[in-house]
Amino acid sequence: MNRPDLWVSSTVPWKNGVMRVLIVGAGTIGLAYGWILSTRHEVQYLVRSGRESFYSQAFDLRVRDLRKGYGSGQYSHTPVTVTSVEPERYDVILVMVDQLHLHEVLPILKPAEGKCQIVFMLNNWDLQRQVERYLSRGTYLVGFPSQVGGGRNDHEINVIVFKTGTILEAGSRGQELQVTHICRAFEEAGLTVKRQRRMLDWLKVHNLQQSLTAAPVIEAGSYEALVEDRHAVEQLVRGFREGLAVCRATGARTAGLWPAPLFALPTSILTRVMQSMFLDDNTETMVTEHMKHGLDEWIAGFRAILASARSHQLITPVLDHYEKVLQEHDWPATVSDQ
Repeated sequence: MNRPDLWVSSTVPWKNGVMRVLIVGAGTIGLAYGWILSTRHEVQYLVRSGRESFYSQAFDLRVRDLRKGYGSGQYSHTPVTVTSVEPERYDVILVMVDQLHLHEVLPILKPAEGKCQIVFMLNNWDLQRQVERYLSRGTYLVGFPSQVGGGRNDHEINVIVFKTGTILEAGSRGQELQVTHICRAFEEAGLTVKRQRRMLDWLKVHNLQQSLTAAPVIEAGSYEALVEDRHAVEQLVRGFREGLAVCRATGARTAGLWPAPLFALPTSILTRVMQSMFLDDNTETMVTEHMKHGLDEWIAGFRAILASARSHQLITPVLDHYEKVLQEHDWPATVSDQ
C-alpha cells in the first residue's frame, strides 16, 4: 500500500514546515514512529557502526491501524541511517532506546545539548537521575510513545497503531512554544498528542504497569493463563497497590494519573475490571508481542522499583514474591545502577 507523499505545513517553524528528526533507537517502536513521522517529515536513525547494512534494508510492516481514516495493511519502510550525531542537521532528536541501553547513548547526546531539542520517549523508572548525569533539566523534554505497540522478527514488524497515546510533557517555562511546535508536527503526521504537566510522575506510574506484568506472566506460564487465573490477577492488583506506594515514597504524586484512581475500588471489583482489560484483543497483542523482545527490560524495571521499595524500607510482600518467582525461573538479580 502507498503512503501519502511528504506534505509541507506552515504551522511549524522549521524550513518548509518539515521537521528534521533523528531517532535514537531503531527497535520496533522507533521504527514504527519513524515510519509514521516520515509521511510528513525527514527522518533518520542513529545506528551502531557496522549495522548500517542491516538497518538500511527495507522493513516489512504489518500494520493494524485503529486511527480514523487510516487503513490497516502491509507497508514497506526503508530507514535512512547515520552512525554519529551531528546536532546541527536536526530539529529534534527522539531517544527511543530501551532502558537497558540508555546509559550507552547519553554520552553521545551530550554534544547536542542546547543545539537541538532532545526528547526522551522511553519507559524508565529513574529517567531524570540518569539523564541529568549528562544533560540539564531545561535542555530536554520527556514523552512516551504509547500510541504504537508491536513486535519484530528480523525485518518483519507487527505494528498496532492506536487512536491515541502519544504523550509529551507540557514543558517548563521557556519550553512551551517548542513543545507546541513538536506537538503540531506530530499531529500533522497523524499522531494524537496529549500534553502532560506531571510527566515524570506519569512515567513512574506507567513504568509500574509494564514492569509488574513480567513476573505474574512467568509464574502463570503464559499471558492467557494469567488472565484466566483470578487469584493471580488479584495478587497483581495488590502488587500494583504496593507499587503505587513506592511511587509516592519517591516523591511522585500518583493522584489522578491513570490507572491509579482505579485502585481505590474494592479488590474484588478491580480484579474483574483488570481481567476484562487484559482480555481485550489489542491489549493482548500489544503485551505478548512486546514480551517477545522486551522481557529483559520489564524485569529490569521491576527490579528498579523493588530497589526503591527497599531503600525506603517499605513492606511489599507481593513484590518480594515476584522477585522470588524471577529467581526461581533463572532471572538472577544482576541489574546494575546505570
